[in-house]
Amino acid sequence: MKLKTLMERAEIRNVGKFNNLVKEFFSEFQTIAELNSVSRTSKENIGEDTRHYTIPVTAIELKGVFVKNHENNEGEFRAIKRLLNEPITPDEDYI
Repeated sequence: MKLKTLMERAEIRNVGKFNNLVKEFFSEFQTIAELNSVSRTSKENIGEDTRHYTIPVTAIELKGVFVKNHENNEGEFRAIKRLLNEPITPDEDYI
């Protein structure tokens, strides 16, 4: 729906007033959405010769995996892309 149509339906002639109402709506909507969603992060130390790690049972969604970049001293983290398909290299331990 176009803004002009919304203004006509709400019978608002002042564009500035309409823009303020739209901004206020999105601000309130964002606040409500943030209150209803809980986001937690979990950190796990990696071990040598370990390929598989357990995910906490309270986890609902895995949004990303980041590892500390070994090529710098600043502690920068890099994202690890998740696989959508089977890996090309066969899994040697068949887990």
